[in-house]
Amino acid sequence: MALRKNMRRRYSRDMRGKITCGTKSEKGYPKSLDHFNVSKFPELAAVYGDKPQRIAIFFPSNNIEDFFFTEYSLWGGKGDSAVKKRKCDGETACDLSTGEEKACFCASLPEKQQCKSYTSLKAYVADINTGQLISPMLYQFETHSDNSSDGLYTEIENVFNMTGGRLVGVPFCIEVKFIKKLGGKQFPILHLQSVNNLEAIHALASRGVLPAAPQNSLAIDITGETPTLSGEVKAIEAPAVETVKTVDLTATIALLTKDKKTPADQKQLIGDMITLLVDGNMAQAGSMLEKLTGWSMDDGTPVRGYESMREINELSGQKLNIAYGKVKAAFTKAFKKQIDEYAAEEVPA
Repeated sequence: MALRKNMRRRYSRDMRGKITCGTKSEKGYPKSLDHFNVSKFPELAAVYGDKPQRIAIFFPSNNIEDFFFTEYSLWGGKGDSAVKKRKCDGETACDLSTGEEKACFCASLPEKQQCKSYTSLKAYVADINTGQLISPMLYQFETHSDNSSDGLYTEIENVFNMTGGRLVGVPFCIEVKFIKKLGGKQFPILHLQSVNNLEAIHALASRGVLPAAPQNSLAIDITGETPTLSGEVKAIEAPAVETVKTVDLTATIALLTKDKKTPADQKQLIGDMITLLVDGNMAQAGSMLEKLTGWSMDDGTPVRGYESMREINELSGQKLNIAYGKVKAAFTKAFKKQIDEYAAEEVPA
């Protein structure tokens, strides 16, 4: 049975708490810190110390919305009894008790009645001593700073665009920095930066491997001005692939002309049609798949397509239909004669 079309990934986080750069004073008032508060995570303190200012992280998905969330919201009550009363995207506000939507009106309200900025970021944390993930669980970083939120998203999107939409496997460093306001008051912001090696970023992104095993560990150095990698990126083991593959043309055409095709049928056809288009040469299959499924953003910036069936197997809904449609068009053009002959044979006498 096929999965429902509107399914999206919902990554769980470590429920012991959230990582912020704040705490409560002895009187219970919020207090800013110049480091991450990891008091609820002894395994992180064991690697980074009790007051880490920098932490190496990896993202779980190539879809930014899977791990990054931001909104403006107004809450009522305290602690576990707190209830979200209103949410806003900066333009449209929604009263959650009535469902009514209207243009954002916070500017006309007293400060205590205005929505506050909220951003969460889920990520795996790496052990900089072993080069592997510390835990299979995601940790959730939180901030109430628009500056932090804008900066985090900008760096993620920047790497996303450079790699053609790939983030899994690329190491980042998240850092607490203190910024001075006019008048001398300081406040913390979260700063995110990827490793400063473009060649390594592309190599790691194309493989999409998280450092969850010794053979895939990465020597990450976050002590300098920018995070760096030590050693050879090629030490990561890429899965073995076939060099030559044979696919039955008639069987592929039969499946292609089937009235109703499931997502599994579409994924199989993408692989089989690509294989036939390159005459079984799997060394060329990846580049052809990438070429056929590439696209351009609204500003004309080219984005690389999908390089492997591993990526195709993760697609669903509209993205799968688009990739399937582009490969089908190329296949139909190249094998029009064979498809017409098959159709003629199938017509009842």
